[in-house]
Amino acid sequence: MTIFNTAGNIFFKIGCLKAAASIIVGAAGGHKYDWAPTKKQLYSDAVKYSLFNSMGVIVSSLTTTSVIPTVLFLSGTAMFCVPVWYKCFTDNTQLHKFMPYGGGAMIAGWVALAFV
Repeated sequence: MTIFNTAGNIFFKIGCLKAAASIIVGAAGGHKYDWAPTKKQLYSDAVKYSLFNSMGVIVSSLTTTSVIPTVLFLSGTAMFCVPVWYKCFTDNTQLHKFMPYGGGAMIAGWVALAFV
């Protein structure tokens, strides 16, 4: 029995559910017809990054027993995408301070996946 049978299966499911949640969040923003084009593009970019990182969670669950890439992908989404979505819905930028860390975590997740 390998770790994939336990943690890998859980992370695979988390990645799939995260992808589904990204699509739901994308649809919620897609119905905001009163948003300016720049806000729509910003929102769309965050959805795209969330989906890319969902794929990272899925791939890491299948290719490595390390939790490092998965943790980085999930924390990157939380610190980058969530503040963007929050800003788009509320026009409040108080969470923007986390975005550089989120972007760095996303990049680190892909680099970690290459080497662990």
